[in-house]
Amino acid sequence: MTMKTYRLAFAAAWAGIALMANVACGFSISFSVSDVSPPGATNHPPSVIIVAPTNHQSFTAPANIFVMGGAQDDDGYSTIQPVEFFEGTNSIGFGQFIDPAQTAVAIFFFWTNVPAGDFILSARVTDDFGATATSLAVSITVLDPNARPRITSIVDAAGNGKRLIFTAAAGQVYSVQASTNLTDWETRGTATETQAGTYEFEDLQAVAIPSRFYRVLGQ
Repeated sequence: MTMKTYRLAFAAAWAGIALMANVACGFSISFSVSDVSPPGATNHPPSVIIVAPTNHQSFTAPANIFVMGGAQDDDGYSTIQPVEFFEGTNSIGFGQFIDPAQTAVAIFFFWTNVPAGDFILSARVTDDFGATATSLAVSITVLDPNARPRITSIVDAAGNGKRLIFTAAAGQVYSVQASTNLTDWETRGTATETQAGTYEFEDLQAVAIPSRFYRVLGQ
């Protein structure tokens, strides 16, 4: 009987892929591929973050918001499945992979026609073995373009001045006025838009005044 030698080259997609060969007496050969974990291996959950929008970012309604995140699974024998985005407990859609072949992937999602309100965004990722992870929450505000400016905080500034922070429609010009008696108002200057819909103004003269009231006016 003539003996024949066969050589098979097999490249596993990831650790844990097993190749089994069955040889029958009639010299027929069959192969099967199974997905098993390496001996002693434990699947670790993936991770996911939201990088855009940033926490406390503001938009103007109706807003079209670009949401971008990153997901990673370091096991080496599992891959990232679709990433789901949530507003609170409500699903708003699934992200698209920029390069799904990688163990660390970037994902993006367009949330369109968002009305005015305060929203909390998060992302949830699942790997091939069913392990899940949820990102840290990101809070955003979508402003009504017709709403009045809203002062969110007054904090200490350099030189014992005061920094006024408020939200209002993006891309507008607002002046800040101050008063000590709510009757006589003095214009202190124009606020700076630090990001879309968020404005700041520093009142360096506040150091010499024990108490002061502020208001914001559109120009």
